[in-house]
Amino acid sequence: MQADFKSPYKKATGAGSNRAGLSHWVAQKFTAVANVVLTLFFFLALLGGDFDSRVSAIAFFRHPVNCGLTAFMIGSVFYHAKLGLTMVAEDYISCKAGLVGALTAVNLLCYGGAAICLVSLISLL
Repeated sequence: MQADFKSPYKKATGAGSNRAGLSHWVAQKFTAVANVVLTLFFFLALLGGDFDSRVSAIAFFRHPVNCGLTAFMIGSVFYHAKLGLTMVAEDYISCKAGLVGALTAVNLLCYGGAAICLVSLISLL
């Protein structure tokens, strides 16, 4: 027995739940938890380290654990931002052309920002 949750209007227009909201919500919650843990690690490492020179800062990022966790933090922060900004754009922009432009800008800024940060991190190695 399959329940039909569509309203008569949704049945007539063929529109209904596309069941994509749950995965977006779960991804947002996982990245939020990851952001808390990774950002806490990053700030505690910065507070506990002695970064009096550029050489000591580069030595910090050359350590595999520090570099890996920083890379994960960069990816998580930018992906979380992309998820949140996508949701805001979809909720508040009703013009189709404006929505496409906003989503394109969000993707370019988030993926471009993450790429720039990761390339900068790799250049320290």
